[in-house]
Amino acid sequence: MEAMAAAGGVTKPILYRHFGDRSGLVGAIALTFAGGLQQEMIRSLREADENRELLAHTVDAYLRFVEQDPEVYRFLTTVVAGTALGSEAIGGFVNQLADQISLVVTERLRAAERDPAPALVFSHAIVGAVHQVGDWWLADGSMSRDAVRDHIVTMIWSGLGSLEATGDEGNPSGR
Repeated sequence: MEAMAAAGGVTKPILYRHFGDRSGLVGAIALTFAGGLQQEMIRSLREADENRELLAHTVDAYLRFVEQDPEVYRFLTTVVAGTALGSEAIGGFVNQLADQISLVVTERLRAAERDPAPALVFSHAIVGAVHQVGDWWLADGSMSRDAVRDHIVTMIWSGLGSLEATGDEGNPSGR
């Protein structure tokens, strides 16, 4: 708390007065981060008409956002996620994000005259894949964001059948 107060140019009592305790401060950081990420994701869902392009924009928005402040992301997804408050907050955020993506997937399935029933499954799978790969990518750092995005999009778009593809579709360049 001392380091945070010093970085913010205030005293510790001011931090405690405003946030109550450390968990209040962590909760405020988590809400701010999640709100910013959610705004980026919602904005990305409006950026493309074609389905694959929409997927690429959305994956890139997530990766770009966590890349901007990887220390806060790691703190929230490792330290904070291990607490009861953090687990509930992150779980709630992931579910909200999947629900928002599900609305778009439902709309796209209906437009293609397909059954929209699997929209929630698809949206949770997308969010889970992007989140897990994002965690790995920030820690590993061996690929560019563009390459990671392209690999995620290929896997989600073509499924694991893309591993059998011949040519460039199953193996985006950029490693």
